[in-house]
Amino acid sequence: MQTDILRKQIKELRNSLDKNAVIKYSKIITDKILALKEIENLNTFMIYKSFKNEVSTENLINLLLSLNKTVCYPATKGENMVAGLPLSNEFTISKLGVEEPKNYKTIDLIDCVIVPLIACDKNKNRIGFGKGYYDRFLKNRNTLKIGVCYDFQVVDEITPNEWDVPLDLIITEKQIIGD
Repeated sequence: MQTDILRKQIKELRNSLDKNAVIKYSKIITDKILALKEIENLNTFMIYKSFKNEVSTENLINLLLSLNKTVCYPATKGENMVAGLPLSNEFTISKLGVEEPKNYKTIDLIDCVIVPLIACDKNKNRIGFGKGYYDRFLKNRNTLKIGVCYDFQVVDEITPNEWDVPLDLIITEKQIIGD
């Protein structure tokens, strides 16, 4: 299936989820992330702030902060993305329509990146929003890359482009791919 058609279909399905399903599935996914043995010794996380029925990251962010982990957020700089450690509680809406810290310090060493996606497959390939920000950020970076999505976003096969960076794990409410 063509990437644009798949992206549109999955976004429509995700947008049709009711808030209770988003809350329920997001809690299950958060619990699975925190139960990973790989997470125990990691300290610095980059996590997106969810919107439009994406897997909610709010509880995960709060729980990691309560465990004294460092949490930074994706921030756009031109055509690239950086990991921004907020210097205040102020966030702004980026040109892509997502929340990012208004004032931040750039962090280079990230232990784990929680990656949003539109669709993925069992080979840990992903389709994002099509702008390549995460692929450019993750390229040549030694970090644990965890994609989070709902189970219906897992498709049979995605043909990656040469610039696509595969994930290490994908976590849905029903499965962990790559474990």
